[in-house]
Amino acid sequence: MNDKAEILERERRWGLPAGIASVAAVAIYFVGQLYGNSALSSGGPADTLVSLEGHETVAVIGAVVQGIGIALLAVPLYYLFKAAAARSSRMRSGLVGLVIAAPVFLGIGGIISIGTLVQASDKFDESSPAITKCFDGKVADSNSELTQEKRDDFRDDCRDTEAQDLRTDTPLASTALGLALAGGFGFIFAMVYTTLNAMRVGLVSRFWGSLGMALGVVAILPQLFIFTLVWFIYAGILFAGWIPGGRPPTWETGVATAWPPPRTAPGDDDADVIEGTAEELAGDLPEPDPDAPQLERRKRKRRSP
Repeated sequence: MNDKAEILERERRWGLPAGIASVAAVAIYFVGQLYGNSALSSGGPADTLVSLEGHETVAVIGAVVQGIGIALLAVPLYYLFKAAAARSSRMRSGLVGLVIAAPVFLGIGGIISIGTLVQASDKFDESSPAITKCFDGKVADSNSELTQEKRDDFRDDCRDTEAQDLRTDTPLASTALGLALAGGFGFIFAMVYTTLNAMRVGLVSRFWGSLGMALGVVAILPQLFIFTLVWFIYAGILFAGWIPGGRPPTWETGVATAWPPPRTAPGDDDADVIEGTAEELAGDLPEPDPDAPQLERRKRKRRSP
């Protein structure tokens, strides 16, 4: 069995497991998010710490499940990376380690991050001197009428500031931040580099390749990470061979196949060509009167069909 046949056999053997892992990663992430968020308030940082009291276990389990889902994204990324590398000599195979490590670091960082919330929650006190001092300072510096609503806003701001400071000062904070940054930027590179080369060799269409790169870039923002997960649902369906219309030809041939230019399909190069010649069109125009004034001749030309 030659190298190409071995590559195709490996991709067929692992295509379904990789596809299932891709879709399962998304499902696991959302299950963990829904379960973990049930223990957290949707308010500010202070309200989040207060809501954790008595629900630490639920929050930690939810974070662990989410972290597993994110780490599992390494499987479809690795599968697509190897498939693209097998069809392109331009790819650096040594980067496969980064493709695997990035989602794993990102998932572990998320788990440790919830640990900083739990630690800060144990130390948060509504009547702490720091909150009282902050509140008194805001009241003293205020030049407007102090309504009850304004005083409540001052206290909420001071509570949130104290909550953020407590979380930043926890022993796990620096570790969580380091893993989040390393995993986040590594994940961006893994997504962009892998989907770009997969598109170049014809493993994914131009649309899904471009979308994968764009969603990889915005994945650094937690609010937009959910949209990145949508791409992995597509990837899972593609790897498993369940994509409507079938997979691109390069999955079966093992040879890189360039996509045609946008708005151009094979065999349709002359689809928009208008038959006829300029001479035929010009022959239908009436001859201008040589005795007519120049302005009149121009008008007559414009009115002619």
